[in-house]
Amino acid sequence: MRDHIPDALDLARSGAVDPARVISPALDRERLPEALPEKHLKPVFVRADGRPRPAP
Repeated sequence: MRDHIPDALDLARSGAVDPARVISPALDRERLPEALPEKHLKPVFVRADGRPRPAP
């Protein structure tokens, strides 16, 4: 799967594919309870401070 990432990025850069058609905007993790029931293509939740989630 990761082998296709460079090709996908090239398509997005070229304008041949619009990534906005397959992903939703990033959502603040604090909004998780209210945002999950909403219809999203592919929700991505991020920490409000922008830091990655700590490893388990």
